[in-house]
Amino acid sequence: MGDMEKTADKWFGKLQKRVTGTISSFVAYFFFMIALGSFITVIVINQWPQHTFWIVIAPLAAGVLAYYNRAFATAMFLLILIGLLLI
Repeated sequence: MGDMEKTADKWFGKLQKRVTGTISSFVAYFFFMIALGSFITVIVINQWPQHTFWIVIAPLAAGVLAYYNRAFATAMFLLILIGLLLI
């Protein structure tokens, strides 16, 4: 395991303890992510209805890729975190 993966594991461990400290905060965070995804989906589908297929397939493909590839999962997590902080 490289230094980058050890550092990522350390940060994810801290984040996991922070977010999942209680089951209620984890469930609230989970539903917040679902609501945010639904909101973004509605906006995109209303603006560009021809891309509906990709709006459904892209998160599925990204989820499968993230499940099997830790580097991709880490990169997507950081991008989402930065995006949420900028909103």
